[in-house]
Amino acid sequence: MAIQVQDVRIEIIVHEERCIGCGNCTAVCPVNNTVTMRVESGKLKSGFLCEGCGLCVKVCPFNALELVVEAPKEPEEIETPEVKREEVEAEVVEKEQTHLEKLEKKEIKIKRFPDYISEWFSTGLLRRMFEASGDINVPEVIKKFEKAGDIFSLLYMEVIGRKLCSLCGACISACQEGVLRITVDGKLSYPHLIEECRNCASCLLKCPKTDYFKLEESEDELGSYIDIISARRAGKGDEKKAGAATVLLKYAMEKEIIDCAIVVGDEPSIVTKPEELEKFAGIKFVVAPTLSLLKEAIKMGYRKIAVVGVPCQAKAARKMKMLGNDEIKLIMGVFCPRGKHPEKEALSCKVCRDMSAEFADISFGNTGSQKGWRTIIVRTEIGKQIVDGVLNEGLLRVGRVDLEKLKQMAARKKFSSRNVG
Repeated sequence: MAIQVQDVRIEIIVHEERCIGCGNCTAVCPVNNTVTMRVESGKLKSGFLCEGCGLCVKVCPFNALELVVEAPKEPEEIETPEVKREEVEAEVVEKEQTHLEKLEKKEIKIKRFPDYISEWFSTGLLRRMFEASGDINVPEVIKKFEKAGDIFSLLYMEVIGRKLCSLCGACISACQEGVLRITVDGKLSYPHLIEECRNCASCLLKCPKTDYFKLEESEDELGSYIDIISARRAGKGDEKKAGAATVLLKYAMEKEIIDCAIVVGDEPSIVTKPEELEKFAGIKFVVAPTLSLLKEAIKMGYRKIAVVGVPCQAKAARKMKMLGNDEIKLIMGVFCPRGKHPEKEALSCKVCRDMSAEFADISFGNTGSQKGWRTIIVRTEIGKQIVDGVLNEGLLRVGRVDLEKLKQMAARKKFSSRNVG
């Protein structure tokens, strides 16, 4: 005779109609599982391993979770036939050998990285951030939301519909549910929904044209910076094809400070090899959905990503990094004195006040340097680490910067933009 003991059944029921994807449940869960095992788009997956502590139920602000604990039945006595120990051991050995033989013949493929985007913001966190900020009028935001009907419609009212969208693509990568697109039949268009908006608010926060999450701005015409130099590639070569910025990116990739770079050629691309960067050399004042590739790069397994773009793209990338996208390792900004929006009536470039990509780690451009040289503004510690490393290895030559001219150009853009719109 033997006694068969039954396990306690523990289940979390998710009421989808109440869940807003705030992420509170996943934050307090003590089970040592990966995010992908427990969560899908900020929500708990059905049937994940649960210890029945009930913390998730307590922290859910909308009573969207229900903990079900089914008590075990009385132990049952079952008949077990008499089996000799030697026979059992022989059977176990035979099964193990068969299993090993199958494994040897089978090609095993392992996916190196999970398919998820880390730490995306959500409505619950948005609510707490609003409550902690003295600059946000919560009742006013609620009124706007109710008038719009959903978060994306609010973004449309405040940015896209007013011709302020810079087509940077940040909202595409920010969307937790993947319901936004920025192309139609392969051609660039304004962001639009292909399915119902889930109101995660991530696009609204990370858009460079909104102030729901503000970045601290410097009073200096050039923003905050550590150092400014003029530089060109050391040795003989065609600087039009491979200038100082390319040298900096190649150095960062070779030293494994970054593992890929999102850059712009004819269209945005993910570059993973240092030698490939040569094809994208040269300054481009391009309005392109560069940041739409961020989600793709993360899904491909890259965790130390460099983003290269004009000021609006650099600002969006900084917002994304500060709101949890630690995969963004380096932001390189291109000076943009005028902008080149594909739509003539667009106001996004006309109202932009940032000439020197103030929110980048390293900014670069022609202004302030003689022909064939690049002005480089070092703004952060990681930017300094890369520039110092390149200079120490003699990969760049350093020249004189016309700081006065650089500041005049930056001040001119800040002033002229105030009189537009």
